[in-house]
Amino acid sequence: MSRANGKGNIFKTDVDRHDFLKTLAEACEKTGFMFISELALAARLRRETTLTLPEIAARLQMGSWKSFRAKLHRWRKAHETLEPVARLYYSKS
Repeated sequence: MSRANGKGNIFKTDVDRHDFLKTLAEACEKTGFMFISELALAARLRRETTLTLPEIAARLQMGSWKSFRAKLHRWRKAHETLEPVARLYYSKS
């Protein structure tokens, strides 16, 4: 979230933060809206397009591409599971 205030706290207390998240979750449940994290979006862009990491970092305003690369690597390691390698079996004709 862009704060433009020197990265200070957005909420005064943890209770305020919890109330906001609870209200947001209720609104998403009622409307069917879903939030996708920027890193999830970046991982999908990287996987499904030919965009480079510097291009994705610039488009999503994620800071330098080198720090973005490290964040994306940690996120993918924690959230993405490796699919089993498909084995192709050839039948002899």
